[in-house]
Amino acid sequence: IAAAGNDANNGTSTSTPWQSLAKLNSFFSSLKPGDNVYLNKGDVFYGSITINKSGSSSSPITISAYGSGADPVVTGLTTVNSWTNLGNNIWESTSAISSLSTCNMVVINGVNTAMGRYPNTGFLTYQSHSGTTSITSSGLTGSPNWTGAVAVIRTIRWNLECDPITAQSGGTLTYSGSTSTPTDSYGFFIQNDSRTLDTTNEWYYNPSTKKIRVFNQSSPTNVQVATTDELILVSGANYVTLDNITFRGANSTILENRNSKYITIQNCSFLFAGQKAMYINGQVSY
Repeated sequence: IAAAGNDANNGTSTSTPWQSLAKLNSFFSSLKPGDNVYLNKGDVFYGSITINKSGSSSSPITISAYGSGADPVVTGLTTVNSWTNLGNNIWESTSAISSLSTCNMVVINGVNTAMGRYPNTGFLTYQSHSGTTSITSSGLTGSPNWTGAVAVIRTIRWNLECDPITAQSGGTLTYSGSTSTPTDSYGFFIQNDSRTLDTTNEWYYNPSTKKIRVFNQSSPTNVQVATTDELILVSGANYVTLDNITFRGANSTILENRNSKYITIQNCSFLFAGQKAMYINGQVSY
């Protein structure tokens, strides 16, 4: 498979490569033990690979690289090139940049960049709580009202919960989604709201419009957003090898192993995972 290939090719030689991961996915169930899939070095392939066919202990199915240069890249990152100036150093993508309802990974100038938050560093302290649905802090006055944003609450020493704020009255935040009781005198901060944007390259993703906003004194550059949830799904397939491939930019998980065994990953790079680099899911061993 090569960026300069054609999905109408037979895909059986370096002179007649396929072009897309979509073509590979449509054919994957036809692969047999011992088959090899090669991605051209130096090329970047957008999308994901679904592995649903098994090799054998002596003849795994292998996905690796051919040619010369840097390892091929499988990526879920989309570059945002067009911006609208909303004023006050806030820029919004001119059009929707994703079909996903969440955005967990934004890479700006090659750096994993955090979404906007208040305060910019450290935590506010909450002095009291009510059950698992509200906290009260002297650090909040009620203006601005953070309803609709997300409170990141340290409920216990080893846990940070991201809970949507459903209402605010003065210094009291009411929220949903909590699974543990807060501990008074612990901390929290607020994120996932455009009003938190006040530092260069902080961002906010609107789940309704699917647009991203970035705080910058000039039009943002080199902004990439993860628009694919997973880059590799290995589902019910055994004896598969991944070799010499760079996986870059997943909104959720770079590789999910679902009910699959004897999966070998070697000489690969996992970069910019929105939540998990690798997720072992289901009846898995070895």
